[in-house]
Amino acid sequence: MKILGIDYGDRFIGFAECDDMEIIAYPLTTVKVKSMKEAVSGV
Repeated sequence: MKILGIDYGDRFIGFAECDDMEIIAYPLTTVKVKSMKEAVSGV
């Protein structure tokens, strides 16, 4: 099973997924946001 990890920060939100054995997580992408409010609203 694939698991998506989300790391919320004040300026960046990072996304990662695990391998098929659920042992190691690999980074997917990072999204820059102006504020947590912008990140939550999707604006």
